[in-house]
Amino acid sequence: MSALVVYDGACGFCAGNLKWLNRFDWFGAFSPVPYQDSNLKKLWPAADIQACEKALHLVLENGRVYEGADAFREIFARMPGTFLMGFLMRIPPLPGLFRWIYPYMSRNRYLLGGRCRMQPLQTLVGEAKGEQKRK
Repeated sequence: MSALVVYDGACGFCAGNLKWLNRFDWFGAFSPVPYQDSNLKKLWPAADIQACEKALHLVLENGRVYEGADAFREIFARMPGTFLMGFLMRIPPLPGLFRWIYPYMSRNRYLLGGRCRMQPLQTLVGEAKGEQKRK
């Protein structure tokens, strides 16, 4: 099983980030799933939907959960193309700065990226992988 990336499927900003995730996830380490997906509780029984509404979550195979800025950092650190960014995000004072900025970004994500229609996950993943093949 790959790590789950739980995101807001109705958020244009989040959907845009899903495209880069699929572009840089060369080894299929992540399975993105919107928190609105009815299968989320099957994939992650401990999911707290209210917490997922507020922040991105990364659920590792061992059960460890990262959220918000820490989830972004850990995702970056686990992909070869973004490993350096993930490493740099660990150097003080950057973790604290990103944790301070993230709640503002999360609260305003619909203003930053707009809302999008919920599409089946396979459609979003297929679009992102199609873009990757064209490059």
